Amino acid sequence: MTALEKTGGYQSGSAHWNYCAFVPLPANNQYGNADTFAYVSHNVSGGSNYSASALPMSDDAVILDDTSNLGANSTSHFNGSVTYTQESDIKCPSNANRTTSFISTVICDASNTADGNAKIISVDSTSDACSLKVTVSHAAGCPVTDFSSISDFIMASKWILAVIFILSGPIIGMLGKRWFPWVVAIMSGVVITIIFLLGFTV
Repeated sequence: MTALEKTGGYQSGSAHWNYCAFVPLPANNQYGNADTFAYVSHNVSGGSNYSASALPMSDDAVILDDTSNLGANSTSHFNGSVTYTQESDIKCPSNANRTTSFISTVICDASNTADGNAKIISVDSTSDACSLKVTVSHAAGCPVTDFSSISDFIMASKWILAVIFILSGPIIGMLGKRWFPWVVAIMSGVVITIIFLLGFTV
């Protein structure tokens, strides 16, 4: 995610955040000089000072919870996003039993490769006062290596593969040592055949 890091961070309305680098809190915020990856500024008593009530949503005590989410239209290639949550030890003002958190979803956009240039899709700091949720798109959300075609091939051929493995299992188990050259040759042939067929699914 280092490619998402942006000098000065990202901003949308009252939400401020960054990736792999802290975003500076306003100097007069009530939390002092807390390090944070995200914060939300609130209007103080209806006045014009939005910075004094800047609420950090994540601090340097970060817990990452990475999950991969395939898009609804995903078929043989990754076409989705990566979502992760950064927790904070700062108490949520609206719920003393919770702490604030920053939830970021990075949608795969292979065409957007410029560092620090994530496209902001949506920002939500109101549906859950304890969490800032942002969605951006960037190539950083794409997998480095895509094995989805292999997975798709296995799922599409699972019954054929199951029959092959069930029939070959006892033979390998009982005669593997005696027929070692034949077993190796057959297994190599099966692997090469799978790789060959896989070439038509890419």
